[in-house]
Amino acid sequence: MRIRPTVADVRRMTLSAIIALGVALPMPCFGQDVPERCTGTVAPFDSTTREQLVSAALTASNYFMNSPDVGLPHTYEGRRDTLNKVLRSQLQKHVDLRTAAFRAVQCHYHGIDWNQPGGRSSKTMTAQAGFYFLQETADYTRNGDMKRGPTFTRNTVSWTTGGHHRSSTYVDVDARYEPSFISNTVQAEIAIVRHALAERGVPTEWN
Repeated sequence: MRIRPTVADVRRMTLSAIIALGVALPMPCFGQDVPERCTGTVAPFDSTTREQLVSAALTASNYFMNSPDVGLPHTYEGRRDTLNKVLRSQLQKHVDLRTAAFRAVQCHYHGIDWNQPGGRSSKTMTAQAGFYFLQETADYTRNGDMKRGPTFTRNTVSWTTGGHHRSSTYVDVDARYEPSFISNTVQAEIAIVRHALAERGVPTEWN
């Protein structure tokens, strides 16, 4: 994933991307199921992280634009081009690290459904926002109590339970962050940093 957003992108952030900037792991919302466990963590993109990125960029800007170092380009344009390369490298490192952290997260869901004797019951399990189910990891009840399903969409799994006696069925499945969610979230973080730099007089509106 490459750096693309500009300052204006901050105003176009999706709600899910904004929410993700403030949590270490996804938080359940109404209608979403909570995973049993997750491996891997994503640290919050908080003010400390933002200021670390901004501080590094400001240090680079001060050096490349104001240093008397004779090894630097002798024109404003040359120094600006050199600085932009450094800033892009700094921000791309953040993109790469954050993307890898999101991709490393995997959560495990366990759903149970049961019916009344002689009746049927249906259940739908929904992954948290930004996640999709890995259908290939699914394990589920395979006897006659499972009357229908499990049927998967990108972020839900549904099934029906039935039988003459009270019975239960289960579905186990893993989930990961959607690639589009990762991209939108990390791009939103970069846009916030670029906005902060622009406010401090360091333009980052390169192509």
